[in-house]
Amino acid sequence: MRFTAARIDWLVNVIFKWLISTPLLCLLPMVAFAEKNIDLTELSIEELLNIDVYSASKFTQKKSDAPTALTVITAQNIKDFGYRTLSDILQSVRGVYMNSDRNYSHVGARGFSVPGDLNTRVLVLLDGYRLNDATYDQGPLGTEFPIDVDLIDRVEYLPGAGSAIYGNNAFFGVINVITKSGSDYPGKGVELSGRVASYNMDQERISFGKQFDNGLDMLISGSRYDSDGEKGLLFPELNTSKTDQGLTSHGDFDKANRLFGKFSWQHFTLETAYSRRDKGLPFGIYGTVFNDPRNQNTDQHILVNMTYENQIAEHLEL
Repeated sequence: MRFTAARIDWLVNVIFKWLISTPLLCLLPMVAFAEKNIDLTELSIEELLNIDVYSASKFTQKKSDAPTALTVITAQNIKDFGYRTLSDILQSVRGVYMNSDRNYSHVGARGFSVPGDLNTRVLVLLDGYRLNDATYDQGPLGTEFPIDVDLIDRVEYLPGAGSAIYGNNAFFGVINVITKSGSDYPGKGVELSGRVASYNMDQERISFGKQFDNGLDMLISGSRYDSDGEKGLLFPELNTSKTDQGLTSHGDFDKANRLFGKFSWQHFTLETAYSRRDKGLPFGIYGTVFNDPRNQNTDQHILVNMTYENQIAEHLEL
């Protein structure tokens, strides 16, 4: 039997009608959604408080009833302020601060940040897909983040403890990165970008996005990032003759390569990504030889995520 999208929709509806006549229906999550495109600038304060939100509690409720304030950074904000990493974006969020040890970017919230905590108290999501690794539970925030920031449609930051809803690591907050779609690239759908900066840094990206007449929405992108990093770093605590008086001459390099694909058709969405970052370590971390150019960390992400979403009834979504 060929399982086309229409046949799968028919099968889902048959199962749903069967469930209506059984007690199993009480096991299904009831999700009401009344999301419409509206001009927020034309609404009064009272009307703004009555807008339906979802992320705060994972069910639809009035914004005035939500237990927290959701912060949203849009693609236009990213473009206007020139943010180049997820760490830069989060730095703009109220109550959040960032720091870097020239290896990883670390996030702090509500005045609390544990050195060496590796972002284990913040859950990082990509279109709802968990990115915290399985070894250290670390959330990627710097150049090791698996997609280019130009592919981000918006970033939603949900502050406060959310582990009861989202699971592990959501103690300080949840960061959900929502990616663009092929329909966001009008015209021929091809976009090229490049930039250069200090420390011999250069970055290039090519993206193709299009929504076809048959409903297929496709976005494919590849990018690279290369920087020699800062030279002449001084570490006073290593100021001895054996360690070159604590002065580095190399080793702060940062190289990243990323591939991303997103395909949507009817109720199906397939996302796949590959990224690899090689970051030089200019200091003698983990007992390594100080100022040795061979010191580096390699971060690699490979993900494939497929989802099926369908509104079965007026107040029920599968």
